[in-house]
Amino acid sequence: MTSTRHSLVDISNLPADTPPGVKSFISTVRLGYSTKKGTFEGWKRAIRRIAKHAPVIHFTTAVAVGALMRPLLRDMPGGILYLQGASTTGKSIALRAALSLRADPSDMTWGFDSMATLKWYTVAAEHNFLCLDDIHMAILPDNDSGRPVSSAYLLGFDHWEQSPHTTILATGIPNLRALAGKHLEQAVEIDAQQLPLWPTPAGMSPWWMDEPLSELRVHYGRAHDRISDSISKDADYWTEQYQMNMEQLTPRIPLPGQRALFVQALLGLQWLEFHAGVKSDFTVHNALLSKYAPD
Repeated sequence: MTSTRHSLVDISNLPADTPPGVKSFISTVRLGYSTKKGTFEGWKRAIRRIAKHAPVIHFTTAVAVGALMRPLLRDMPGGILYLQGASTTGKSIALRAALSLRADPSDMTWGFDSMATLKWYTVAAEHNFLCLDDIHMAILPDNDSGRPVSSAYLLGFDHWEQSPHTTILATGIPNLRALAGKHLEQAVEIDAQQLPLWPTPAGMSPWWMDEPLSELRVHYGRAHDRISDSISKDADYWTEQYQMNMEQLTPRIPLPGQRALFVQALLGLQWLEFHAGVKSDFTVHNALLSKYAPD
């Protein structure tokens, strides 16, 4: 059964000398990143409710939507959006919401025994976006803040930097940049302490998000097809929006990876409003822009 399912996954773009084990690994990840269930209407209903009350998750999902436009915008740089904070602050929930665009949000099973596999995760994601949860566990497997960064981790990010056309949505502990050195220099960081990922709106239960999250577990993967249709039918519009925003931000944000993340967010916010009825909220975008592109 496994081999039959994997035979449905296109791995024709891999080098001829790719080891069989790596081919199997990439097939598994690509299969996991292209699952579908439920309806687009069900997904919209859930994501509208989450986005209305959780602007950081709205922003993160918008970045992922923009990243899924990369088949049209092939020169769009990759970037790293790093959600940092203590446990139970909603970091993994933000990744699940983004992942629901193209796959089962419950399937966050590809953690890391070795970040050397990041090279192949990047290939497997087909140059769209990756969700990497708790990346500090790869760097600091003993949870020791003084432990040096592993060479395997650095090898993975070296590959990403050499072919930077994948957006990485990652979570981990605070102050990871100091430990990872140059490999997170182009990251845009969101501190869960400063910008809460799971806020509790007035008059609502602290667990208000449980219901829409349960809906995402049965309605997922359908948005990816809608985004593909959109960039096919409205290619000129999205290309124009991308080029205009990149040009406007170039003088303010010199690092291409950071600049691209903001542009992906702007494209994603538009798409979510046009096609999912999620009213655009620029609160998080503007807060981060004031940090990374001060006037």
